[in-house]
Amino acid sequence: MANSKKNPSISIARFNSFGLAIIGLILILASLACDDSQKSASGETCAVPVSGSQSSSQTAAPASQLSEPAGQVSVAQTETPPAAALPRFLDLGTTTCRPCQMMIPVIEELRTKYAGKLQVDFVNVSTDRTAAQQYNVRAIPLQIFFDASGNELFRHMGYWPTNEIMNKWKELGYEFD
Repeated sequence: MANSKKNPSISIARFNSFGLAIIGLILILASLACDDSQKSASGETCAVPVSGSQSSSQTAAPASQLSEPAGQVSVAQTETPPAAALPRFLDLGTTTCRPCQMMIPVIEELRTKYAGKLQVDFVNVSTDRTAAQQYNVRAIPLQIFFDASGNELFRHMGYWPTNEIMNKWKELGYEFD
């Protein structure tokens, strides 16, 4: 009978060790997917590993196609000002990180409300590591403001609501209404 009491305690100890190892692995994977140490004042960000040579020439998508990127243009095409040069709002992120998903309706609203006044682009850095390196992306979502000549004016990391984005444009000297 003494043996029967030892076996359950050994099994529980093994289970506890195994369970702790699994929990530790989950926490490590979660921290790699979204690094909470890189939060901005306005919202969460996710870490973006930029090492590796994985890239795609198809990256900038209209926000309405974020869940299924189709008809995308290359990053090189999004760098040059359009024929009717407009200020540009560029959101770099993925379709899978939660703060990036929260930006989807914001991008849609900007694209719709300010059509013809503001160029709004999205680059999926999970499929285009070149863009992540080119724009020096360390956390996503990352928003970059450009003037009509393509000069960078400002950067913000994390979720950012429409009204705060428009307040920043106003601060930078742009009125779109």
